[in-house]
Amino acid sequence: MAPSDGLTLTVTDAFLKGGSYEVLDNGVSIGSTPAVPSSAVTCGSDPVPCLADPTVSHAVFNLGPGPHSITIRAVASPFGSEAAYFRVDAKREHLVCYRIVHHGPLKQHEVITQDQFGNATYLVLQPELLCVPASKTDITPK
Repeated sequence: MAPSDGLTLTVTDAFLKGGSYEVLDNGVSIGSTPAVPSSAVTCGSDPVPCLADPTVSHAVFNLGPGPHSITIRAVASPFGSEAAYFRVDAKREHLVCYRIVHHGPLKQHEVITQDQFGNATYLVLQPELLCVPASKTDITPK
């Protein structure tokens, strides 16, 4: 059951390059990963490098709120069998921010963040807000 702001489904080919996949939701096609040239070169057994490799077939699909039944089937199978990774994430396109109250001096320190754009290192000097991803449900009567 997807929350009110929906989910994202990420599908990527695994191991040998060249497989592509059709994704069905409740028996209805919602799209396919793109066709790519086949290659005996592997992206490995870890979905992160497979998803980061532009020569590997992958796609992201939006799933609306409510129930889903997902089927992923191979469209292209150049090596006779296929394997794919999939991941379902809450969209959480909204942020809720909290003001940070300091009780004494703060020690500067480095933090590493990780998101869909990669990793980044920051020096925290004097934090003022802490913002976290959140789902939103409109409760205003219509």
